[in-house]
Order: sequence, then structure tokens, then C-alpha cells
Amino acid sequence: MKCKNMDELLSAYANGELTVEQLATADTHLAGCKDCREKLAGYRDVRRRLETLRGVPSAPDITTAMMSRIKLKSNGVHHEFFSGWRRRLMIIVPAVIVLLALLIIQPWNSPLSPQSVLAQAYARMAEIKSYRSVITSISAENRSSNFEIEFTSPDLYHLKQANDNGVREFIIIGDEQYYRGTGVYEETVY
Repeated sequence: MKCKNMDELLSAYANGELTVEQLATADTHLAGCKDCREKLAGYRDVRRRLETLRGVPSAPDITTAMMSRIKLKSNGVHHEFFSGWRRRLMIIVPAVIVLLALLIIQPWNSPLSPQSVLAQAYARMAEIKSYRSVITSISAENRSSNFEIEFTSPDLYHLKQANDNGVREFIIIGDEQYYRGTGVYEETVY
């Protein structure tokens, strides 16, 4: 018999659940297999440990223990302690919520005027090193046009327009400008 077929037999062997024939087969295999003997020893050790748990007294009824604690609290033993904390929490929790809301909203900052918003926008745009935008438009006649615009600081622009008539491309590098068109448009270089 192979070792993989012995696993179930070894567990039953440790529990004393084998028939006489199965016991003879298992003993024959165990006589020549050290690994299976070690597994059987492990199963027997687990069984011995489980049997020692029978001597441990069972836990008391949890319902009785909880009910006795509740009765003690309702009789005033812990009541003063918890009522003081409850009052403190009723003050602390709303105060923390209001403080967090004030930190998020920050009403003490003056509202921004439209001029200052635009000034901030221009300042942020000056910091942009590159961007890419793709715009798709569809006319009333179901004609579509795609515009791709790329910019890389300080002076590189690439614009591409594709529609039903063809593709036009503009590349601007510093003072040099390049144009290429396909379809109805002619290919020219400035």
C-alpha cells in the first residue's frame, strides 16, 4: 500500500476504529515505513491532548454572568462612573466635529475675488511645462473633427486636425513653422 493511501487509515488507527483486516494491512505497511510511523505518532499525540481536555471544567453560563453584571450596573455600582463619561462625551464629540468642520472649510480666509482667481490661474499656467489636449467635435451634418494639441515648454507646439477632408498638421519650434496636409489639402513647408 502507498503512503498517500495510508492517511485515512492512520487517523482511524490512532482512534482505534480499524477492522481486523485494515489493522493487519496498516501494521504491515508501518513495519517498513518510517514516515507513516511518525504520522501515526503525531495522530496519537493529538488524540492524547484532546483527551486531556475532557478534565477541564466547562465555562460557566455566560448569560448568568452578564445578567449579574447588568444588575450591578443598574444598582448604581458603576452608574456614577459611566454617567460622568457620558456627559463628557456629549460635550467633546460635538466640539471635535465643529473643529474639524472649521479646519476643512476655513471660513476665516477671505473669499477670493475674480481678479485674484484669474491671477492665480495665469501664474499656474506659467508653471506648466507641457500639456496635451484632444478635442472631438461633431457638426450638425454628422461630420467629425479631431484636434490634438501638444505643447512642450518653452516653445514647441504640435497641432493636428483630422476630419473628413484629410489631416492637417502644424509644428512650431521657436521661430520655425512647419505645415503638412493630406487629402484635399496640399503639402507645404513654410
